[in-house]
Amino acid sequence: MKRSSKAEAILSQINSKTKLGDLRKIAKDIKKDHELAMELWSTGEFLPRQLAILIMDNKLLSQDLFNKLDRDIQSHSFNERNQLMEWLIANQLSKDKKTIGLMESWANSPSTLQRRSFWYYQARLRGWDKHHRPTLKSYYLPLKNNRKRRTRSTMGHEFRRRLDWSICPKVSNTLYRSWQEDRTL
Repeated sequence: MKRSSKAEAILSQINSKTKLGDLRKIAKDIKKDHELAMELWSTGEFLPRQLAILIMDNKLLSQDLFNKLDRDIQSHSFNERNQLMEWLIANQLSKDKKTIGLMESWANSPSTLQRRSFWYYQARLRGWDKHHRPTLKSYYLPLKNNRKRRTRSTMGHEFRRRLDWSICPKVSNTLYRSWQEDRTL
């Protein structure tokens, strides 16, 4: 596929030493350009794909396009896949009601990345991120003697267990042990 001169000029600015802040500056200059984003995406390289995510027009995103992006992301390493999906969620999917609706429909998607995106979005809705991850013990101790909210805590245990296993297996083991300890209180 022949690239446009604009795409070639942008690709010449991007190399292995390009920082993410530099990509953001380039994206700020471009603003939104969906066609250019798709050209950059078609390179198959990690950094141009990150820039493409930043300049996509979220009004033109559809389930078919997400399925294509999902298949393309599978070709990257584990860390790159996660970073591309996180950027896609933060910069495109969570910005429009239509795309949020799509993301909410991915709870039982056959695609691992789409299911993971669903749970990642659910975690962000509840204020969890990489830096703030409350332990189950601190969350449920105030509920211990509260009879009204006891059934709700059972649902919370299941949600948090599923959420953590889908997002971060290392942390999930710690939280699962904490959940088991909470059951014995």
